[in-house]
Amino acid sequence: MPYKQQLKLFNLSKSPHKLSKNLLIFVVLIVHKTILSEIHTPSDLRQLDSVQLYQVCSELRARIIDVMSKNPGHLGASLGAVELATGIHYVFNTPIDKLVWDVGHQSYAHKILTGRNQDFDNIRQYHGISGFPKMEESEFDDFGTGHSSTSISAVLGMALANQIAHKNNLHIAVIGDGSLTGGMSFEALNHLATTQANVLVIINDNDMSIDPNVGGLQNHLNNIDSQSNIFTNLGLRYDGPFNGNDITEVVAQLSKQQDQNGPRVLHFKTRKGHGYNHSEKGNATHWHAPGKFSIETGQVLSGVNSYPKTYQHIVGQSLCELANQNKNVVVITPAMASGSKLKDFEVQFPDRFFDVGISEQHAVTLSAGFATQGILPFCVIYSTFLQRGYDQLIHDVALQNLKVVFLIDRAGLVGNDGATHQGAFDMAFLNCIPNITIYTPSDEEVLHQIINEIPAKIVGPVAIRYPRGMGVKMEEVSSNGNFQPIKEFAKQSHKIAVISIGGITNNVEKSVQLLKLDNLDVNHFALHQVKPLPEKELHAIFSKYESIFIVEDGVQKGGIGEHIIAWAHSNKLTNKVKNLGFPDHFIEHGSPDQLYDAIGMSPEKIATWILA
Repeated sequence: MPYKQQLKLFNLSKSPHKLSKNLLIFVVLIVHKTILSEIHTPSDLRQLDSVQLYQVCSELRARIIDVMSKNPGHLGASLGAVELATGIHYVFNTPIDKLVWDVGHQSYAHKILTGRNQDFDNIRQYHGISGFPKMEESEFDDFGTGHSSTSISAVLGMALANQIAHKNNLHIAVIGDGSLTGGMSFEALNHLATTQANVLVIINDNDMSIDPNVGGLQNHLNNIDSQSNIFTNLGLRYDGPFNGNDITEVVAQLSKQQDQNGPRVLHFKTRKGHGYNHSEKGNATHWHAPGKFSIETGQVLSGVNSYPKTYQHIVGQSLCELANQNKNVVVITPAMASGSKLKDFEVQFPDRFFDVGISEQHAVTLSAGFATQGILPFCVIYSTFLQRGYDQLIHDVALQNLKVVFLIDRAGLVGNDGATHQGAFDMAFLNCIPNITIYTPSDEEVLHQIINEIPAKIVGPVAIRYPRGMGVKMEEVSSNGNFQPIKEFAKQSHKIAVISIGGITNNVEKSVQLLKLDNLDVNHFALHQVKPLPEKELHAIFSKYESIFIVEDGVQKGGIGEHIIAWAHSNKLTNKVKNLGFPDHFIEHGSPDQLYDAIGMSPEKIATWILA
């Protein structure tokens, strides 16, 4: 791209910095003398002068934009935090001073400045670096943060441990205003205020999580009184708010913290997507993670076809249809409105839609409260984040047998977000809870049917799990036909049966077709309900087939396959049964196809497993 066009896109001319510094940056970029390639650790960064820091920030933005345009990741949050990352590593003695990013969406500049610039092209790719801070990846990643609201608790634990060891190094938590709404953040601030721990909480306040922030805390931050606010009232020192996208102001304010000690809060205002014209002027939610895009035009380069639709689109569509029929239907989500395609519902039914921010525990118990009053709440939540509301699910919903529907998005392997986000555990941790009914639709039409039939059949808590991304149906889904707990594919023989559970069904069906090429006839069943088990249908399968293979889209240990094997044993059934699920380790990042192949659950490897 021509440099004049590049400079226009990066919006340097509109920055608040002095014109002379801008002109110097322009000249340096035009002659293409880069600094970033010479920075291998923060020690190299600390050798630079203040004008060079401007250039570093510009080069960081150019690097992040270039890579994200070809290799999709979290763009907006990291662009907004460039100056914070640069200033922190410039002023403080990392990694002696400890640094935790909350959440890791904003950490890309940090990764580049801490020895991972050469690897940045492969971020979030199979065998590439993680999209989130990860302790085993770098000594500068002091804590893994794929989920939000954990940073203050973590750095406080580090600081108190170092107090015991008579050390007084600084401990820094960089937390977004969205993450600050999570309950753990308040618990940690409450504790922090009673200590003398050397902890600096830096608030990266950009009015956003993925969608615009909701709730009273954001209003408080937007109108904060520097003398009397939630932090000072707890007993914490507070400074701010300051411009977090001006490297001079960032360095100046961070430098003032060097001579301070004890717990304190430093508040910066930033702009998500800062420094790139298209992300600044465009929809901030879209630019959170835009996919592949043209740097020059900002246009997305790969879109979603009208069909097959994603499972998320089907859920949003189904909920709108249901709400039109049933005035008691409400939807609750903890900051996942866009990801779970609920924006249409929000527009059509604003009084029945509740985005509660990054607060999964609250979302679950809020749903329970609705249920006590005869309302039918649909709590739409990612599998990985339902883990954070597990006690509430047991104590507040299941124990009281309340009619709450959990739509568990992104079940199974979600891909490039990696181990912190894989939906591996929900079937195992839900199956042991009394009163709950668990559905595992094999395709988006079955998902639509289950949602459509819920009001007529619900007797207690319900969980419906479904994968991320494209479905498999090549036509519009239909409500015609009744839900069946087991779907039988085309019959082949009466010797071997394969039972698939969840989003892995499509891979299993492909493996069955491969086995036909090897002259091995296999009958395939998709199990759509796993609790309670459809015993009548399972008895019918076990009575017809000698060998039964179970393939599930979740962990094998404690999973549904083991549950079926135990059921068969208790019924004195002597069939040969084998089960396959996710292995007993955390599954890293990569595309879903790569990961399913790596764990032996691609169509080819499922076929090989059955043949063996």
